Amino acid sequence: MKRTVALLDYDGYICKAYYAGLKENEQFKVLSDLVQSAIDRTAEYFNVDKDDVELIRVISGHTFKKDIYPSYKLTRKKDENLGKFREYIKYKLRDELTCVQNLEADDVLILLQKHLNTEDNCIVFSDDKDLRYYSYRYCKLNTDNEVQTNDLEAIMNIYAQMLAGDSEDNVKGIPRMGMKTALKYLNENINPDEDIIKTVIRCYRDKGIDIDNCLRDILLVLPIGCMYLKDFDTPLLLTTGLLEPEQGLDIDRISARMISDQLISLNKIVKEVYLEKMD
Repeated sequence: MKRTVALLDYDGYICKAYYAGLKENEQFKVLSDLVQSAIDRTAEYFNVDKDDVELIRVISGHTFKKDIYPSYKLTRKKDENLGKFREYIKYKLRDELTCVQNLEADDVLILLQKHLNTEDNCIVFSDDKDLRYYSYRYCKLNTDNEVQTNDLEAIMNIYAQMLAGDSEDNVKGIPRMGMKTALKYLNENINPDEDIIKTVIRCYRDKGIDIDNCLRDILLVLPIGCMYLKDFDTPLLLTTGLLEPEQGLDIDRISARMISDQLISLNKIVKEVYLEKMD
């Protein structure tokens, strides 16, 4: 029997609940209402009973990307009180939260929804624009938003963002190149016989931008679960051996596999980038 799952980007839920309930001191009520709305929307979308909806609350660990590039997300404003609220929620729900130590929530959500969309029904709930691009079924946190579905063409947004950058995450990209221009460039210059990543690298090279900056932007933009480069020996797809239905979600095994595959993939990207530099 198929499971019905609501995958929650819980960092977003905590942030939204904190600010929405700040004036009336009702952060906990807002958080509860937001979670209930995700259950309601999932049950309505898949036409199942609300009690049959399984919740998976995912929060971020410490991302390895900050270890490689300390400037990653450095421009984001920090609210000390929001941080305390998040730590309290983490403590209260410590047995109900899914957290992989070295990965951001979106990395884990992307991989989990890949598996669940193969075997079950799921919706990713988040206000994160990247998850909007990369999730097959996606819904914002506001209760009046409809569930969106993406096709495989949405994956092009990943490569476009490598060119355009991401101001929210302090990823520079190519100056004066927005997402529309980046998508147009990719569509006009893609070679069907090679990986799109090579088109990205050529664009940086043609613009005279240092290849080190190209590598930085590729690594900071690329989510672990979205490695579609066809030349990779180890594609990042969860196998059925990692997620046995009777065992539930073995996050420790998933984490070990993802990080191992990520290192292999990053090594291949580095080689690809610097081979272009030598040409």
